[in-house]
Amino acid sequence: MHIFEVHNVDLKHKNITLVGKSILVGIPLSFLLLQKGAFVKFCDIHNNIQESVKDADIIISAAGVRNLIQGDFVKEGVIVIDAGCNKGIRKIDKRRVVGDVEFNKVSQKAKLINLVPGGVGPITVSMLIKNVVQCWKQNLQIEDQQKQDKL
Repeated sequence: MHIFEVHNVDLKHKNITLVGKSILVGIPLSFLLLQKGAFVKFCDIHNNIQESVKDADIIISAAGVRNLIQGDFVKEGVIVIDAGCNKGIRKIDKRRVVGDVEFNKVSQKAKLINLVPGGVGPITVSMLIKNVVQCWKQNLQIEDQQKQDKL
């Protein structure tokens, strides 16, 4: 969600296709998107991906399938969030992580797209750290309040 906030993406009435129905990404994210007024559709590798994403304003993929979303599948101006994490296929790429999106071709049509690696992962870590610090601060406030109550 932070990616959308930083880039001032209004989610209200946007057609969003979530590729992947995991309990870790897809399902929780769908609730957050629905709260923002988005129209959410799920699909996975058992669906026709091309048909599922062709009209999407925003595609969020966390399917774990390399190059699942190809350049000719998406419309011009689409926003793509690639949360996929896959090993490279070529001998020189074996240690390289790649996403679910065919980046070179999709990026030519996309209004906004993230890199893999270097996109969703670092943002996830920074949000985790932010939330831990926020919880720590709240805990300090509670402890201070308890000390004052004892006086």
